[in-house]
Amino acid sequence: MEKNEGNNVSNVQFSVDDDIKAEIFQQEIDVKKTDDKGEEKKNAKKEGPNMERKKIIRWIIYGVSIVVMLGVMFHSKRLYDLISSYIFLPDKYIQYLGFGLLGINLFFAIFAFLPNVNNLNKILQSILCIVLAYALAMANIMVPNYKGQWERVFVEVPTEGDLMINVYVLNSSEVVDINGLQGKVIGIQSQLDVEYQDYALKVINREFEGNPVESKAYEDIYSIVEALYAGEIDAIMLNESYADIVAGNDDFLTFKEDTRVVYTCVQKISLEYNSENVGDITTEPFIMLIGGSDDRNFNNLFVTTGAGRTDVNMLLVANPITKQVLVVTIPRDSYVALWGDINCMDKLTHATVYSISCWQQTINWLFDVKTNYFFRVNFLSIVKIIDAMGGLKIDNPYEFETHACLNMENYTEGGYAHFPEGEIVLTGAQTVGYVRERYGSKPDGTGIGDFGRNEHQAIVVAALIRQITSVSTITNIGPLLKAIEGTFFTDITIDEIYALAQMQLDDMATWKVIQHKLTGYSAGKPSYAMGKNSGRVYSMVILNEQSLEQAKNLIKKILNSEVIE
Repeated sequence: MEKNEGNNVSNVQFSVDDDIKAEIFQQEIDVKKTDDKGEEKKNAKKEGPNMERKKIIRWIIYGVSIVVMLGVMFHSKRLYDLISSYIFLPDKYIQYLGFGLLGINLFFAIFAFLPNVNNLNKILQSILCIVLAYALAMANIMVPNYKGQWERVFVEVPTEGDLMINVYVLNSSEVVDINGLQGKVIGIQSQLDVEYQDYALKVINREFEGNPVESKAYEDIYSIVEALYAGEIDAIMLNESYADIVAGNDDFLTFKEDTRVVYTCVQKISLEYNSENVGDITTEPFIMLIGGSDDRNFNNLFVTTGAGRTDVNMLLVANPITKQVLVVTIPRDSYVALWGDINCMDKLTHATVYSISCWQQTINWLFDVKTNYFFRVNFLSIVKIIDAMGGLKIDNPYEFETHACLNMENYTEGGYAHFPEGEIVLTGAQTVGYVRERYGSKPDGTGIGDFGRNEHQAIVVAALIRQITSVSTITNIGPLLKAIEGTFFTDITIDEIYALAQMQLDDMATWKVIQHKLTGYSAGKPSYAMGKNSGRVYSMVILNEQSLEQAKNLIKKILNSEVIE
């Protein structure tokens, strides 16, 4: 009994102790929770500003990312609109450009506009977009510059020009200006430029009150220059363009050095051309008359009243459907009818001395065609083109050497070059020597002559066509455009040039170049310019009728879209 009571007391004691321990443990837990909450409040107070800064930084990164992306989209749209407005690019390239720009913009827009992209990716996207936006902005600047350079390559054909009538005296003359002409005898021509000379005489005599100049008429240029040297007259009145014809005569090679100009009468005249442009240059065959001048002055190319002598004459017949080009080279001294008038027989090189129109009409008569365009270039233009392309690759038919290369330091000839047989690469200066050489010899001992020179010119033109239309040149057009700015004179319009460029970019076709050179023989014939009734004869090239007929047949085949094998 007592024993049981003891056990019960002991059990009660244990129960009380457990309750106390449990209560103490719960108090400890409550204290710990209280401490934890306090620590959390302290940590929250510390972390609050950091979280706020992180949010601000994230929004800044997000904002910058969007702004930069908008810049990329703006310059992309601007570039697309700019390039698509240029008619020289085919539609497929415009589409490629559009899809490419759209893909790039979509890719970067994902990183820019989605808010859950981490900061590092957004920063990387922003940097790349800044670079891309800069590149697009530069493209928007450079593309119009290239377009402007391309358009400035060709000089617009004028409708009005200056005709200059000069008064020449010998260097030994006491006459130094217009005042010194009073009472003097001036030689004039009775056959050429009569109305322009009469006007110039009236202008001169207005300067004098009582003692006007006296004029003496001569039938031809040779006679008037001969009279000046003989002292029969004090001065001569001469169209400035004719000075080249005089200086080209063996009897007056130093005319320009022996004389000086004391007065010039400039008269405005209307200019006419005989081109018959085609309706669509990309679908219709066309004929282009190409002239090369030995003059180093680009400005002399653009004088249409009297453009100086033309040393290289070629007829280019192109068919854009069959992708064939016929290049017919014509000897510069060919005996032809100027203006197509058989009463005005002279050297072909003299045609442009009178006018571009005279040159066109002469060629039309010779081949019984209608030229659609003309194109004039001088040797410096060729030098610039070839050097800008890094050289010209040709297939030289035989070995020869020359001293007619251009010295680029002072633009004089005399540079030496050796051309081995086979495939060679010419510099611009070497090309001048290659197309000008006629006094050298071939390996078999025969002379190169005018016909060999014509062959060299055709080889160079064919090589230029192939190289200029190649992918490597078209895709690196910038340096070429910069080099040849303002060096060509043609009546082909810029829209027609763009159309040809678009066609070539669209199909990247390889053109077949057919070459034909007119042949003939040398003979003494009278010159219309120097006086056809003077009894004097000059060296001319009488064209071979068979060679001329072959050229006419080839021209017809190209125009009729026949494939020439």
